[in-house]
Amino acid sequence: RQFSVASMHNDEPLHVDHWTDLLSISTRFAFDRIRTRAIAEIIHSDTDAVSRISLAQKFDIPSWLSEAYADVVRRIEPLTVDEAPAVGLGPAGLLLKAREVARKKCSMGLQETPAASPITASSLWTGVPVVSPYEPALGLSIVSSVVGEVFWPDKQVGGSTEN
Repeated sequence: RQFSVASMHNDEPLHVDHWTDLLSISTRFAFDRIRTRAIAEIIHSDTDAVSRISLAQKFDIPSWLSEAYADVVRRIEPLTVDEAPAVGLGPAGLLLKAREVARKKCSMGLQETPAASPITASSLWTGVPVVSPYEPALGLSIVSSVVGEVFWPDKQVGGSTEN
């Protein structure tokens, strides 16, 4: 891959792989400004949730995890056998648990008002139907709450942290 640090300081678009390389280098050598820029560029790219989880774990970016976990839980398709190693065995198991809990809560009538169809809002302005990759009945607030309960049970409001 070919890029220069000078290209980081202008508006020349770099591929997400280049930003990932810069994130790796900047993390290793504690180049905080370059790391911050690489993180911003990657998060604004179309990087999928599993890749964000993997990058967050590898490069210590915990702020990405909650949203990425929620995106995986909300997907229509479950985590695949190929994706599981990228997130790790423990998180893969917790993602499966969060999926089950979220779907159980929705089946018990705790879901948010589902969308009329799984067609995304972008369909309205493009005229082309785009099917959402997310389960329509799984509202973001329910899923976010479940992800918090499953991944960080000690940090839940009203939860006890005593042993």
